[in-house]
Amino acid sequence: MKQHDIFIPNDSIERINRVYGFICSALECKKIWYSILGILLFIHILPIWIYPFFPSQDGPSHVYNAKILLQFFDHSNYQLRHFFDVHFSLLPNVTAQWLLPVFMIITEPITAQKILLTLMIILLPLSHIYLTKYYDTDTNVFSLSAFIFSYHNFFHMGFFAYTLAIPLCFFTVGYWLRIRSQIGHREICIFFTLTYLTFLTHFAPFAAMMVILAVIYFCDLAAYLYRKIRTPNKNTDNSGGIRSLKDLIFQAFLFMPVFFLGIYHVTYSPPGNEEYRGTDFLLTYLWEDLTLVTYTDAHKPIVRVVWIIIILAVLSNIIVRIIREKAVSQRDVMLIGFGCLLYLYFSQPWTALGSSWINERILLVLMLILFVWYEPFPKLLQIFFGSALFLTVLWQLYTFSYEYSLLQPKLKELTQVTDMVEPHSTLSYETKGSYFESLKAHTKNVSPLHHMICYYGLKKDVVNLSNYEAYWHHFYVNWRHHPDRREADYLLQSDHGHDEHDKSYEIIYQTENVKLLRKKQKFSQPCILQEFPDGRKKLVLKISNRSKKISDGVFEVKYDRRFETGNLGWINACFDHKSLKKNPAHNVFTHYVSSEHDAAFRVMLPNGTYEVVCYFGKDKTGKQQINLIANDQQVVENIVIDSSQNFKKISYPIKITNGKLDQVFYTRWKKSNQLDHLPYWTLSGITITSTDNQNSQELSLTSQISSDTKSDRPDLQDDPELSLPQKFFLDAKSDWSDTGIRVTKGEHLNFECGGNWAAASEDVKETWPDTGPEGHGDHPAEKAFSHLDSQKEMPGIPFGTLLGKVGNMVFRIGDREKVTMPESGRLFLVINDCPPYRYDNRGGLSITFRRHR
Repeated sequence: MKQHDIFIPNDSIERINRVYGFICSALECKKIWYSILGILLFIHILPIWIYPFFPSQDGPSHVYNAKILLQFFDHSNYQLRHFFDVHFSLLPNVTAQWLLPVFMIITEPITAQKILLTLMIILLPLSHIYLTKYYDTDTNVFSLSAFIFSYHNFFHMGFFAYTLAIPLCFFTVGYWLRIRSQIGHREICIFFTLTYLTFLTHFAPFAAMMVILAVIYFCDLAAYLYRKIRTPNKNTDNSGGIRSLKDLIFQAFLFMPVFFLGIYHVTYSPPGNEEYRGTDFLLTYLWEDLTLVTYTDAHKPIVRVVWIIIILAVLSNIIVRIIREKAVSQRDVMLIGFGCLLYLYFSQPWTALGSSWINERILLVLMLILFVWYEPFPKLLQIFFGSALFLTVLWQLYTFSYEYSLLQPKLKELTQVTDMVEPHSTLSYETKGSYFESLKAHTKNVSPLHHMICYYGLKKDVVNLSNYEAYWHHFYVNWRHHPDRREADYLLQSDHGHDEHDKSYEIIYQTENVKLLRKKQKFSQPCILQEFPDGRKKLVLKISNRSKKISDGVFEVKYDRRFETGNLGWINACFDHKSLKKNPAHNVFTHYVSSEHDAAFRVMLPNGTYEVVCYFGKDKTGKQQINLIANDQQVVENIVIDSSQNFKKISYPIKITNGKLDQVFYTRWKKSNQLDHLPYWTLSGITITSTDNQNSQELSLTSQISSDTKSDRPDLQDDPELSLPQKFFLDAKSDWSDTGIRVTKGEHLNFECGGNWAAASEDVKETWPDTGPEGHGDHPAEKAFSHLDSQKEMPGIPFGTLLGKVGNMVFRIGDREKVTMPESGRLFLVINDCPPYRYDNRGGLSITFRRHR
């Protein structure tokens, strides 16, 4: 018996030989090798689909903004259209912004994100294999290295565009290596498509691609010149990319558009503030992080193993080259590219051109390029490195899967009640940081909870006031109006240290670490509808320069009146005094408001059925398009007010089931060369008529409309929808106010006035005491301001006197109980004052009209 038979049985040797033979067969058999790659691809996408949430930092924000893109062009989403604007561009960082909305069309947002993540996971190894296969007809186990870097740090930070651009970079370089010797029209089109797609996806991999393509070009040029010098009388072979001077010029010409894109982007991008990392930091990051340390330090041993594999592979590559007497190889292009990128890693700023983590972004590309440089080793070395890489891949995947499982309870807690946020609302997020501090055991370089509030905004028309992406112009969605987070309808808190909102918010959900608060509701009664002479219950709203009650059921609404719970007003419009104009085409609705943007007007009403009439008017010649959405239903679409019309009345029926009527006014016309198309909509007034008998019991409620000026200005002419009020309140700040009463010449009208007012502000009350309808009389100020007498509404009459007007006839009423009407028409009232100084008057009069019999 031989000595080795004592220690190693024959059957064990046979098993080892079988395993070795199987591994060698696997390396030689493409079907087995591709099966291994397919299995790795499959198990790598499992963590994405097994867990409910993928714990990335910016991922939820990308999902939310993709949802905005889908909802933005639906005008019923008036909150989104008010706060956000969308601008499209063909500049870097847009490909992921296209893909997510497309995936959301066919599935729900969370699943759409997982589809995109799956695409990223699969494309990186496939692109790396595609690049490596240019040099290797046989199996190269270093293709497995891409699986280790699939779950890199930027992938978890939610840098989707960058993660997508890396595979495109490798596909482009691999394709150029294959076609550079024989370039036709088809190859040119594909090459330019790949390069521009890489540019649109992210600039950092595009810049790395330009560096590698430049290295390939100059290496081909050097090889061509070397061959021409060594063998000047022989034709060069086809192994290189440049076979003639024609190839040299043609390839340079092809690269010109590619490099022009890069130079243009660098030249015309906002410079921003450059910040550099120190060499010590970059060395430490290169040795200890390698873009693989994401949540915890559990990845650092993996980084060390990767470095051991890299160092051993470099040494083995050198030894194999020496043994094979192969001093120079085509692969050395990748080594030179690695060196150029390594130089950029240490020399470039950490932040520039509005982008950060520039050094780390370069590092990921250069590490993957290094693995392409390795030669195919002998079978035994292939088995060693293949096994080491395979086990490292599984180790990395298991570590991430385990960390995902630890984070799932936190993610679930933070997103437990996303359905509690109602549509057409706003929300914001607050934390003192203590919650994040408690997660230090689970997070290191990534904050996976930072933007989870975005999942609360995936319902219809919900505005996340903490949307950071909207501040960056390389994203499609930007703020149109910068938000005030303190005014959010909902507030999500990730700790319990915020008590300052307790008075204005109420807790609707609470766990150990999370609170969801809702702005407290004012329990006001809905707006009242009053019975008019035709026996129908109505509410009449007229656009004006002030808000006030004219009579029961008739209100003037100031153009910028904001909605308050239980009341009525604009939800999101941003009008100013320039938006309000007079409407000479109608004697009742005498003003209108106009805007190029959407605006939503809300009226709180009892549930029931109604007929709503909207009055639209304009004062310019030209066509005008009107669209109207009521409670998310399109009720008016593409109605055009012709140039021959100055006024239009549109009615529609509606059933109220949620206690409110939301009307969204908008136009689809934009500024164009068609001068007769006016790019704005207008609104003069609204009447709401009950068509439900049930409302008669609910409408005995008191009107809750508040007034900016408590003034009195009814505009009631011959319109049968408007009643004749018998009393109203006249504010001292008001302009000429329509009483709604038609009088005839010679008719006697009785006036009963109560209250006090003054043609002066509150801070001069001692020198300008209150008075009644008789005015300030012989007050010393009459002499002091005698130079303003000609500017009064009625010169020669004291300040503060009650005046009347019928037609163009102005007359004094004062404290007279019985006044004879000088003309026929509608009666208007005002305080006698200089119109420019009426804005600061104080007080008002309650006036009751009685016709003299």
